[in-house]
Amino acid sequence: MVRLLSILSLVVASSAMADRGSGQRIQMGAEIVVSHSDAEVSWRDGGLGKLADTDNGLSAYRFYLDYSGRLADTVTANLVAEAFDDERNDSLGLTEAYLQWRPVPVNALRTQVRVGMFYPRLSLENGDPGWSSEFLNSFSAINSWVAEELRTFGAELDVHLRVSVLGQPLRVGLTGSLFWNNDPAGGLLAWRGWSLHGRQSRLGESLALAELPTLHDDGLFSGQAENLKPFEELDGEAGYTVGVHFRTQRGLLLQASHYDNRADPLLLEGGQYGWGTRFNQVGLRTRLPGDVTLISQWMSGSTQMGPVDHGRHAVDLTFRSHFVLVSRDWGDRRVSLRYDDFETVNRDTTPMDTNAESGNAVAVAYRHRLSDRAEAFAEWLSINARRDARMYFSEPTRARENRVTLNLRFSFDL
Repeated sequence: MVRLLSILSLVVASSAMADRGSGQRIQMGAEIVVSHSDAEVSWRDGGLGKLADTDNGLSAYRFYLDYSGRLADTVTANLVAEAFDDERNDSLGLTEAYLQWRPVPVNALRTQVRVGMFYPRLSLENGDPGWSSEFLNSFSAINSWVAEELRTFGAELDVHLRVSVLGQPLRVGLTGSLFWNNDPAGGLLAWRGWSLHGRQSRLGESLALAELPTLHDDGLFSGQAENLKPFEELDGEAGYTVGVHFRTQRGLLLQASHYDNRADPLLLEGGQYGWGTRFNQVGLRTRLPGDVTLISQWMSGSTQMGPVDHGRHAVDLTFRSHFVLVSRDWGDRRVSLRYDDFETVNRDTTPMDTNAESGNAVAVAYRHRLSDRAEAFAEWLSINARRDARMYFSEPTRARENRVTLNLRFSFDL
């Protein structure tokens, strides 16, 4: 799979030199952020804080490149690369790289195939180039986790049919995929919990873990490396997703899907455990009167790891999250409000390894388009959560974390 992505990257680089009029599109963007936070030590720094970055002041925050190029009449190559200005890893890395085939339809059935590394069809809020949110600087808890631990390394088939119900046009679609390289997915959600931010994991990136008692050299899970690598294949078995979606001509989108990485929870390879992770999700996006956009998404699942004792794996938990987002447009201005609720329920009895938590978050953002190439964001994010594992660090189990950001985005079409 890594070799496939390398070949695809070379194809994209070669295609980028082609005539711009032959179906090439390159979008580049950069973000500069001024922020203030009173949050705990970030999970990116090995803490149990819910924010990815807690630095205060001015920083060059993010750069992305989003490329799409037509290789043939029905085939396009797509690549997204991203870099963050932080002390942990500021190199440019891939977040998506795939080929997409849309054969010419011969009837009312439309088909689309994607092969490579890409996001599963889950997010309803990340519609801007670079998988950015079009509403807020931060992602919901659901899509923050998707950005951290989930990718499809494989192939996806999407078919949809245009039909008429009660005289109204309706598009009905089915989606299915087979994927590899996602066996550790679920580990961060278990040992860190839910988080809210706008950071995407890149190919080959390692994610920091807190120094929990069971991860110490004499702990039950001492085989875990210092960092978690979400995009690894441990057992050679494919995971899968299946889903259905409905879209009306008036802008209503409904979707539902099931994910199962089919990882072996008894495996430990190269300092990474296999996590058997599966979930269901349902989402809705619609346009309401008065230029109001409404998005709601719900996810519920479970993840297990380690040997079985008394019918439970050593780490065994269920998780759930949902959010509601409301956004209103006034020409070049937009105001968005999002409410998140999230929870993990500990089902095992392993000592010194409780992963239970519950919490909620509120985010308010103002977006102002300054020109065709620049826009400004202002966002306030407040997270209120109880995480029982904080007691291992002699910290209160409940904490409220706040962050205010002023964000300038610059984008260019080349």
